[in-house]
Amino acid sequence: MDNTVAITRDLLLNTFEVEPVKISENPEEIFEQLTSQIAWMIEHKLDFLLSLLYRLDVAEEKINLALKPQSPIPADRALALLILERQKQRMETKERYRQFTQSKGENDW
Repeated sequence: MDNTVAITRDLLLNTFEVEPVKISENPEEIFEQLTSQIAWMIEHKLDFLLSLLYRLDVAEEKINLALKPQSPIPADRALALLILERQKQRMETKERYRQFTQSKGENDW
């Protein structure tokens, strides 16, 4: 399973509380499930969604652009893309940190 699929599945299961049996194995379907959940949250639980976005450390200015009516991408899709982008950044940072600590050795600090 590629990292994007794993990230999205993890988000659906843990952050967006989608039941595991309802999550597809297909990457496009998983993205659509995330998008659908975000669309539902925009309509019914916007404050909670914004709180999740804050907790996921998605940049506020990017969120504001995604939610503007003039945005070329629908808000649910734009927010899903922002979430995945941020999660990938977090994984890359963790990997760089892990490589750095391995190259330095634990006693070199």
